[in-house]
Amino acid sequence: MAKKPPIFLERDRYRTRRLVDALRVLPILAGILWLVPALWANDTQNPPEIARLAIYFFCTWALMIVLSFALSRRLRHSAEFAGGIGTDGPSAPRDRD
Repeated sequence: MAKKPPIFLERDRYRTRRLVDALRVLPILAGILWLVPALWANDTQNPPEIARLAIYFFCTWALMIVLSFALSRRLRHSAEFAGGIGTDGPSAPRDRD
C-alpha cells in the first residue's frame, strides 16, 4: 500500500512558524509587563519606591533582550529559515509545469 502524504505541515516548518509567532508576540508581552507597575501605583497607603520600579523595569528589559536573543538564535538555526520563509528556498514547494 502506498504511503499517504502527511496532512499537517512538516515539523521543521511548523516549529519555524511558531518561533516567528513568538517573536511577534514578544513586544506585546513587554508592554503588558511594563504596565504592571501601574497597578502598584493604586496603593495610596504604600506608594511604590522609585528604586523598586527601576529594578523592575531593568529586569523586564533584560528579560526581553534575553528572550529575543534566544528565540532569534533558534530561528537562525532552523532549517526552513536558512532558505527564507516564503521564498523559493530549498524548502519551498516547487511549481509543476
